[in-house]
Amino acid sequence: MKKNFILFTSIFLLSATSCQKDLRDDVDDLLERVSKLEKICEQANADIVDLKQIVSLLEANDYITSVNELADKSGYAINFLKGNTIVVKHGTNGDYPVIGVDELDGIFYWTQKVGDNSASWVLDSNGNKVQATGGNGKTPVIGVNSSGNWTVDYGEGPKELLVNGKPVSAKGKDGQNGKDGVNGTDGKDGANGTNGKDGVDGYSPFKSVTDKGDYIELKLTTGTILKLPKENSKAMKILFDVNENGLIAERMWADETKEIMYKVENPDSQTTVDFEATNGWRVDHNRKNSSIILIPLKAWNEEGRIIVSLLKDNKLISQFRYSVKTMLFWDKSSINTMPQVLEAIGGKVPVTIQNIIFPPQWFYKNAVIKITPVLRYSGGEAKGLLYTFKGEDVEDIEEGDVITYETGANEAIRSSFDYIPEMNKSELYLTFDVVIDGRTVKIDDMKVADGVIATN
Repeated sequence: MKKNFILFTSIFLLSATSCQKDLRDDVDDLLERVSKLEKICEQANADIVDLKQIVSLLEANDYITSVNELADKSGYAINFLKGNTIVVKHGTNGDYPVIGVDELDGIFYWTQKVGDNSASWVLDSNGNKVQATGGNGKTPVIGVNSSGNWTVDYGEGPKELLVNGKPVSAKGKDGQNGKDGVNGTDGKDGANGTNGKDGVDGYSPFKSVTDKGDYIELKLTTGTILKLPKENSKAMKILFDVNENGLIAERMWADETKEIMYKVENPDSQTTVDFEATNGWRVDHNRKNSSIILIPLKAWNEEGRIIVSLLKDNKLISQFRYSVKTMLFWDKSSINTMPQVLEAIGGKVPVTIQNIIFPPQWFYKNAVIKITPVLRYSGGEAKGLLYTFKGEDVEDIEEGDVITYETGANEAIRSSFDYIPEMNKSELYLTFDVVIDGRTVKIDDMKVADGVIATN
């Protein structure tokens, strides 16, 4: 009986020890997978930022000054004339999301590719392609959710990456089983060895870098080819004045046709210049005046590109891109508040916002603009009265003041907020809801006053 007890105890201890080892192995394997996924996400997001910077430099007509292969042969360091040095490493296929870009009508949009699947456009929640650069550009962020699936965040929160309607698992493929153990003395096989470690995923949106003489060909893992021009101080260039946002600096009305001058560096009589406008814009070239006649898109908040191509013997030798955008400008310098510093009186914070000027020929006849004062403070905000202004051709909205197109108007709005102590440190903004010809137009919130003084 005693021997049986000792034998039972030994078997139990041996089994418990084996279970504990298996548990430790599982935990170690999980920690290793998590660590590897964190490194992949970190590298992927850094490469995405580099890719966006390369596209931005291409659109800004920057040039490559040199390309140097890395010492470990894993990629190249690309040096730009006006930009920074960007390191491009070779990528390999794998079951992870690869983010790329592709050009459509002169505008670069994000694409995505997983494994052997074809690259596809990245779409937002409304089914629209997600722009990579410019005022509407967004930078994707790759991650992994609690279900262990890949996610991509394009500014609307992390969403599962789908291929053929199914989420993509971030769990890597298991390594091969270890070798069988040596046979025991009783003739039975030993236990299998532990699983091999997962291999390191070779994530990179960049597949290859090739010197093509006048330019560097950068091939993305998604299949897109980017042609990055080399610096040539003697080459002919077409230059427009651009603002801090990279847009052609001339300001014009949506219904206006305007002549815009450009400069020519290193003119070459053997080189011809062609202009092309994308995304609904129109452009005519006036060669004698070194200018273009630009006809803007009538839709609002839409970007386009003016693509300038230089050709010699009918061969493209260089290309320049300039951005254009229809925007709604509003000069806020005239706007002031009474009082200038808001005061709490009898539990209320009253304010009059005056000199809201709609210039002549600014307020379109089919436009509706709704303005709401908003007092923002730490932890919350309070909304004031909503005011509606409409163009003279608007018939489907009864409320609101009519603003004539030819004369414009100077308006004032009044509001009052219920006072709470948190408003002592606050800022007063105007927010806008703008629709022109049935199309929503964005105007940034406008700060018009600071703080609240509490009085008895």
